[in-house]
Amino acid sequence: MTKKIESLIVLEGIEEKGKRIEVELLDKPKHKEKKGKEVMKMNEPELDVLKERDLIKMPTEVVCESTSTLPLALKSILRYAEKVMEKDSSITFSLPADLFGVSRKTSVLREEIVDLCNMNEVKTFTLVAYMMYLYSSVSGSKENMQYVFVDPSLISSGNTQESRIRNLCSRLMVSKPDQVVLAPFNPGGHWALLAINAYEDTVFYLDSLRTTSKATTRYVTDTAIAIFHSQKNINKSRKQTLWRTVKCPLQVGSTTCGYYVMKYMREIVNRGSIVISDSIDTRKSYSQAELDEVRVELVEFLGSYM
Repeated sequence: MTKKIESLIVLEGIEEKGKRIEVELLDKPKHKEKKGKEVMKMNEPELDVLKERDLIKMPTEVVCESTSTLPLALKSILRYAEKVMEKDSSITFSLPADLFGVSRKTSVLREEIVDLCNMNEVKTFTLVAYMMYLYSSVSGSKENMQYVFVDPSLISSGNTQESRIRNLCSRLMVSKPDQVVLAPFNPGGHWALLAINAYEDTVFYLDSLRTTSKATTRYVTDTAIAIFHSQKNINKSRKQTLWRTVKCPLQVGSTTCGYYVMKYMREIVNRGSIVISDSIDTRKSYSQAELDEVRVELVEFLGSYM
């Protein structure tokens, strides 16, 4: 278990042997920004835990001292984080190159584990850890070939629009016609999910609030798809990329969007379908027990690295 997190952000891109790509950018959402042509260079981006690991794998429910009910796996890792882990320590594991296009290590901090157990806001690398769990759960199977994952840390707020375009495009470039690109993102204070079929020029938008402005995200996504089509010599079948807002369960509370995004991805991947509109439960919201399913899966995954 490491006490220091390495630098985790690795920019991804696509290599075109020094070729510079000139792209006619779409209108940006902010009217003050300059319009016109822009040239982008596409570059390649031994502690004794007192049997906590065994406890984490048990699905039985218990009542915590705080009077809230948690699955035993969550209570066990919470007790481990609070009683065993030191401040600023973390659980570290490796990400294979096939997951996001580059091999690297990532970590989930002690405080992020506590937040997960308390249903607080999902942090970026907590979401990355769940995506690693999903990938590992279908790795080597036919279903795994149907999805390409995008690192949310590379397409969320904190990156320039140009970097977000480049990073998203690099993952679109490795996708195939019968694949969907799953791209969770956070434009600032809220998680949502894009499911993209770049060959069909279609984007499925899954937002647990359905009221979030997606102007900037649409600009980034549409531009990345335009570059993809240019690189693949694909003629667009329509003037504009088709965006479909999926009717998906709406969140309850102000900090549950990240759990909903994890649940959306879980349903898509577990059903092995690239028809996104048929993959999401259209009920009003998820129950706490349903959200606990993804939390338990994640802590069991983290428990294997303790």
